[in-house]
Amino acid sequence: MQLLLKRILYIAILPFLLFACASTPTDSSVKTEDFSKKTAVTYDRQREQTAFVELETGIEQTNQENRPQLISQNNTVIPVEKYQPYVKIKEIGYGATVNEARRDALENLVSSIQINVLKLVKLCTNDFGDCGSVVKVNTQSELPIMGAHYQRLNSAQNNEKFLVWIDSKSSLPIYVRDLDRLSSQITKALGILETLKPASQRYRVIDELLGLILQYDKKQIVANALGAYTKEESFNVSVSKLKEELKQLEKKASSLGFAAKVLIKNISAESIFVQAAHVKNTKEVTPFAYAIKEYVSAYLDTVSVKHAGKYTMQGEYEILENGDIFLSYQLIDLNYKVINRNSIVIAKAAHHSFRSKPDALEFETVFHSNVSLNNEFRAELKTQDGTDSLYYKIGERIKLFVRLNKPGYYYIIGHITQTDDALSYLLELNEGDGNEKFIRYISPEQANHYVEIASFDVIPPHGVEHLQLMASAQKIKKLPNYRYDKGYYVIDGSKGRVVQTVRLVRGLGLHKEKNALISESMLTYTTAR
Repeated sequence: MQLLLKRILYIAILPFLLFACASTPTDSSVKTEDFSKKTAVTYDRQREQTAFVELETGIEQTNQENRPQLISQNNTVIPVEKYQPYVKIKEIGYGATVNEARRDALENLVSSIQINVLKLVKLCTNDFGDCGSVVKVNTQSELPIMGAHYQRLNSAQNNEKFLVWIDSKSSLPIYVRDLDRLSSQITKALGILETLKPASQRYRVIDELLGLILQYDKKQIVANALGAYTKEESFNVSVSKLKEELKQLEKKASSLGFAAKVLIKNISAESIFVQAAHVKNTKEVTPFAYAIKEYVSAYLDTVSVKHAGKYTMQGEYEILENGDIFLSYQLIDLNYKVINRNSIVIAKAAHHSFRSKPDALEFETVFHSNVSLNNEFRAELKTQDGTDSLYYKIGERIKLFVRLNKPGYYYIIGHITQTDDALSYLLELNEGDGNEKFIRYISPEQANHYVEIASFDVIPPHGVEHLQLMASAQKIKKLPNYRYDKGYYVIDGSKGRVVQTVRLVRGLGLHKEKNALISESMLTYTTAR
């Protein structure tokens, strides 16, 4: 009853508030976007300028007049007063090819929704699910997008631009119908589970039920972003208890090879990019994560770079109290729909030769939490391989790219988390004196494009590297105090105190001038022999 009252309170206070959030399971009702499909092009400078204005607003709302009627699964019209005005969420994408530009636009659209969700995450975390997990490090860019519309703005060699949008007129009804369907399936599964006794049957139903709930949660995020009226649901279930029971019922794998066979069960797709699994809210690729990735990849038709894949395999694991590992993997298509999901408990004896615990769990939790984000001024830091599950061997080359959606300034801080050598330092980006060494400017011509800022070969010592980009639309006047020490511009007080340094740097951003735009981007990558 207490949980139900909490949920009702959240809905009453914030109609936009998210019900509860997690990952998404199988959904075959929506076809994957065909990014190779040709699009007719008519270049219109005024239309392009309008699109740039739309990019800056992100979410557009209009008056209640002429709003579409939303029809639930039982063919009843949801009253007009019960949902928000017409809403259109839109973003622009850029790329050297049509495919790249459309993918970039879609990723920006998902990011835009996630940034708005972040503002409400702390209020909606409850026993029905962890809302924060949807938009934190481990699930970024996984919201299912249905009913997306694309418009090609112009075409030039190596410079494609696409506008993508979803709205409450054509996209929201799809989500509403799906949520009705999922609600019925969840209610039915809960009824079956109440009287079900055999362990093998309970395992099957719980696994299916968790998948349905997780799918419901993520689709409701997008529906709420589109202004949907959030119907009060009465799922009398604790997701955390279901997960605990599932772990108890899960059969144990006595080898990594057997675990891999379970994780790829019922997967026949081709061109899959397999990412290394990680512990929740971290991005380090541990030796265990890399090893299981290699085992899983051996049984699949894989690609070596993400942009060449039609699907992505993403994994997450939890180290249990007895030393066993609960590992789950999901197969995601180009629209971020989960096509397949499998899990397994791996016995301690099967993985003991590989380190599975992240080296700096406390640091990563702080590093990837409470990040300064906003849609009006967005900053990105990535490698040539993206931002997730990055793993490089000695001798391989890493390229770093920065993108701001508006002209602005930025600097980068590196964090070394090894216990004996922990420190934070300013990354030297330019020749010059004083702060000029560390601050770079993105011009209007460079805005919305990835700019390569560094290229280097991985050399010893190997480990985990953390980079923190701080950006401002106004000229940066103040940096953390630092001093030069053995090749590093070490931030004062950071030695042995990198967690506190992350908080200090964010504190500098908080003490900004009125109406100043700031943003932040985090990057973690692992290097090994």
